[in-house]
Amino acid sequence: MLTLSQTSNLLFKYQGGNILINRRNLLRASISTVAISMLPSTPILASVVTQNPTKHKPFQYLIFKDLQGTKFSISTGLLGQIDTQLSEVINTTSHPQVEQFVINFTSSNPASKLTEGLYDVYHQNLGWFQLHLKPIEKQDKNECYQATFCLLT
Repeated sequence: MLTLSQTSNLLFKYQGGNILINRRNLLRASISTVAISMLPSTPILASVVTQNPTKHKPFQYLIFKDLQGTKFSISTGLLGQIDTQLSEVINTTSHPQVEQFVINFTSSNPASKLTEGLYDVYHQNLGWFQLHLKPIEKQDKNECYQATFCLLT
């Protein structure tokens, strides 16, 4: 493990009274920090695999297609949990070796305005997992969110 002064020497260089930033090393350090911070979520993803009652691997099109119309809870931190419904599962596959699909969630809760980002999501059959959600156009005054999948088969 690097000490603070060693890390500082990798990220910053003092030259002619100016501080120069090594952007490549800064990016590496940032990515490493994010990767390390995500390690605790590994058991959560493992629980999805072990608790999954179907024969399909998690996060496949058929898993979500079977769950269309069911309740998913999104943990927001500040707002608590927002209940949503899996409203659409759209297959967008255009190549036989790639499984592509989008899933759309709707929420009738007017206080459920989420920004684009990574959220913890819960479903009674899948357990807890994380999805990157982005807001999309409202449908009948309901907030809508979308997750996009692109999986190599």
